[in-house]
Amino acid sequence: MLRLIKLPTTGTTLHYLVAHGIKLWFAQSDMQEFARASDRKSREIIRLPKPLYDAFARVAGSPRSFPKTTRSEAHKAILGDACDGIRIEALFAQPEVPEILAPLVTSLCARLDKAFADPKLTLAKNPFTELGILLELTVIGIYPPADKVKAWHAAFDAANERTKDNREFFDAFVKRVRPLFTHLVKK
Repeated sequence: MLRLIKLPTTGTTLHYLVAHGIKLWFAQSDMQEFARASDRKSREIIRLPKPLYDAFARVAGSPRSFPKTTRSEAHKAILGDACDGIRIEALFAQPEVPEILAPLVTSLCARLDKAFADPKLTLAKNPFTELGILLELTVIGIYPPADKVKAWHAAFDAANERTKDNREFFDAFVKRVRPLFTHLVKK
């Protein structure tokens, strides 16, 4: 999964922190690693908006005070608890975050477009990690284009129709995953 959420750590301090924060959010790093990365920017962090500065002071002072899991029950019902890490709310509430994450969303959408364009796709070939990442990004108000979600949903249903083996497993999988497409559309 790390290759899917990897962002450049260059640019502004906020770019740097978001690049490390997204890895923490998707459990691809731990709080100690994140704290070390934050320490490298300590001079810049003191100039951040107060809520964000306070969050980083909390990271430094009491990293164990952050919840170990941040996934909502609705998302957990779809995704399970794999790759569920710590989301620093104040970091992802910054107004620049959608722009910083735009290349990530574009990349995930392109990967899904390519996977779902395969006329032989079955559920066993599973390009669903990207969908899970996009689902989690909705928590901070980032949604993929609705027309893409509609096309992916149709392709998912077609892949389900082509999947003949292991139907007991895939019937349960489809029942659990199908609501994801509704959650991906901004209301």
